[in-house]
Amino acid sequence: MIQLELEIKKALEFLKEQPLKSETPEQEGQELRDRQAERIYNGETVKDAGNEKAPVQASAEVKSLLSRISPDCPYSDWFKVACALKHEGYAYEIFRDWSAKAPKRFDEDACRKTWESIGEDHDGKVSMGTLHWMAGQSCSPEQERIDESAEKSILSVPVSVVKTSETSETSPLPEPESVDEMAEQAYEFISSLFRPGEHFELVLKRGCKDGKYFPSRSKENVCLFNPEERSAFLSSLKAYLVENSPGLGKAPSGAWVSLNPIGEAENLTGNAPSDKDVIAFRYALVEADDLSREEQWRKLSGLNLPIKCVTWSGGKSLHAIVKIEAGADLALYKERVGKLYRYLEEHHFPADVANKNPSRLTRIPGFYRDGDKQYLFARESGPKTWLEFEQSFLAGETAKTESGSEKQDSFLDDLIQDFG
Repeated sequence: MIQLELEIKKALEFLKEQPLKSETPEQEGQELRDRQAERIYNGETVKDAGNEKAPVQASAEVKSLLSRISPDCPYSDWFKVACALKHEGYAYEIFRDWSAKAPKRFDEDACRKTWESIGEDHDGKVSMGTLHWMAGQSCSPEQERIDESAEKSILSVPVSVVKTSETSETSPLPEPESVDEMAEQAYEFISSLFRPGEHFELVLKRGCKDGKYFPSRSKENVCLFNPEERSAFLSSLKAYLVENSPGLGKAPSGAWVSLNPIGEAENLTGNAPSDKDVIAFRYALVEADDLSREEQWRKLSGLNLPIKCVTWSGGKSLHAIVKIEAGADLALYKERVGKLYRYLEEHHFPADVANKNPSRLTRIPGFYRDGDKQYLFARESGPKTWLEFEQSFLAGETAKTESGSEKQDSFLDDLIQDFG
């Protein structure tokens, strides 16, 4: 047991309370934008203003991130992408090709001038962390598709909004075959839910009481999301997965992560995160383990929910993460979750009502669980936002006052929230 705890602490070392790395500005006096670097790009000779050592080809990570950011976004966001790419040392052509995916707004001359205008006054302020944050907002239009040559994006490959329950289902994803794929899923999952500098709970141990297992929640599980530590995270997680492989006779309990960001460990109101510690109310969990996996997926696919992603728990249920988007407003969160669960009930989906509270844990993809795998089952689907879901599918519903039984459910939720 002691050895296992040491392994877990080592696996979490990459995320423990550590400040985000400060960005280093370009050396004073450098005139990058005045230097012309001639290179070959997609078979043609091109000149780029600045970054003479910039890689012409985008990395798989950058391709994945850009595929999830719409170039048809506000100018301020478009400019941030340019600054981030230039700060990270990428070539102008990467920015140009991404921008060109919004043909109605693309202007080659304006694109070039914007790139050349970015110097030491800007490109030290935004970096790869900015792209991770923007990709997590999923502002991509419905028709955008990921570049086939990019690294497999684990989560937010947009799919068309489902308009009716007759629309064909989104195809589930294949189970990851390698430790590398599992680790990538875990990282992409975390980076899609949390923004740089936010804290969350990651639980790798479970307890047992009266023959029932539950996640061992504690303030010691609180981690900081820092995109700069991506490599360290992947390395630690791969080592953890190898050491705890079912092939070695191990039976790991899987892993859980908080649905929503929470405060720092030292600021928690108790010994483990609770609803009072949630700082942004973005998502709710929906699951129904009384149905077969196939039936769960068939019903979920026809409900037109604003789904962020769906994870196979490695046990009996699919965990659907639904966008609530209530900001820091707990009352609004409860109101929207109430509407969501009434909608599920009216459509005969037997959702577990114990999952309504915002500090709930969900199974995180990329971990072994009792001989099975927790993995990403489906990508983002349905309406892009809660408001779109509300306007399209909740409009006309009669407002309902919370019944006594629902109040009792809410009370029970508070009592059991620490037991996953």
